[in-house]
Amino acid sequence: MAFNRQIARESRIPLTQSDGEPNAESLAALEEAREVGTRGTSRFADADEMFEALGI
Repeated sequence: MAFNRQIARESRIPLTQSDGEPNAESLAALEEAREVGTRGTSRFADADEMFEALGI
């Protein structure tokens, strides 16, 4: 019931967004994305290489 009262009181669904530090995996993914963006190419030579890395 407290959740419903908060919705009524604030006239919104009370969702909070944390600004916590990203973990090591997220930081590595961000760095990889920056590198790909800088060089303007993907990390895969072709679609077959990408599918192999994805295990498809």
